[in-house]
Amino acid sequence: MQTPTRGPQDHVPVVPRAPKPERREQDLIVIPEAERPRRWGPIAAIVAGVLALILIVALAAYALNQRDRAGDLDSQLTTALDDQRSLVDAAAASRLRIATLESRVGVLEGDLQRSKQGRSVLLVSRRETRAELRQARAALEEEQARFRSFMGPSIGDGTHVGRLVAVGADQSPARITTDLGRWFTGNAATQAAVADGTIVAGERLPRYFRNDDLVWRTLPIDPLATVTVLRRGGTVTISLAELQRLSRAESRRADRISHDPFRMSVVDGRVTALRELRYP
Repeated sequence: MQTPTRGPQDHVPVVPRAPKPERREQDLIVIPEAERPRRWGPIAAIVAGVLALILIVALAAYALNQRDRAGDLDSQLTTALDDQRSLVDAAAASRLRIATLESRVGVLEGDLQRSKQGRSVLLVSRRETRAELRQARAALEEEQARFRSFMGPSIGDGTHVGRLVAVGADQSPARITTDLGRWFTGNAATQAAVADGTIVAGERLPRYFRNDDLVWRTLPIDPLATVTVLRRGGTVTISLAELQRLSRAESRRADRISHDPFRMSVVDGRVTALRELRYP
């Protein structure tokens, strides 16, 4: 009988199978059921609508605020211009009274001089003439002081800096009303601003306008005066009439003109040039 031949596999020992581990609930991984994807289109449209509504309301509020502010500025400018015109009219009337009083003083002085030379003039007449002359001189001095109060303190010839309060290009003579101050640049501007409490130490200002009082000056201005104003990227020369129109307009340009100081050249008591200064 033939003995069966063993192969290599018959010599491999049999490995017992390891027992299966027990399943525990904490080891189970639960996969949630798939959900339908949300549609973000309507939600995005609602959010965009809400944002647009908020923007519209904000713009409307801003527009109302700007309109009210423009109205306030226009009212202030109109009041200032009316006050300036009233002052100019009062100054013109005062100037006429001064001329009349000066003429009267001249006549009385002539009468008194002639009375001294004439022997036939009574002493009583001389006394009356002297008394009338004293009264006329007192009235003249009072009217001159009143005229100076209308026009504000006089300023000397040279260069001055101030804010424009009103422009009267169509008046006769043409006049401007200004609020004068002092102009600083560079380190002097920073030092002056710190001294006035406008900024604190450590901060810097390239330009500074100091205005210690609220006294206005009304000055005659040459109708052909050179007027230079700021424009984007540089400056431009305009007429005095155009400056008046810009100062009365309801615009940011008008705000800048009333805010920025102007450098003024004064010759023989009359303004001959205006130049807008960027501030601050």
